[in-house]
Amino acid sequence: MTATTMTTITTTKKAIATDMKAIATTMTVITITMTTITTTMTVIIITMTTITTTMTVITITMTTITTTTTMTVITITMTTITTTMTVITITMTTITITDGHHHYHDGHHHHDDHHH
Repeated sequence: MTATTMTTITTTKKAIATDMKAIATTMTVITITMTTITTTMTVIIITMTTITTTMTVITITMTTITTTTTMTVITITMTTITTTMTVITITMTTITITDGHHHYHDGHHHHDDHHH
């Protein structure tokens, strides 16, 4: 082997060693990046799960509020209807009593009847 060949082999070996180091560094960077991506994905999944859970809670709360509100409205409506019915009954009774008195008085044209 000539001196030139020996130099070429040494240079090549050094270049290969440098490349190997560069490759090793790149591999490390890739590994770190992959780990970071995995961590980020995990965080995203956790966040999504949290959001989903929050949405479910919101939905349940809304349903509960709606149901409660509906029940309250129904109760108020029922109370109003009952009150209205009572008022109608009282009014009908009053009219009947008043009509009865009027009919009684109409039947007699004597003024004395008005002074009971």
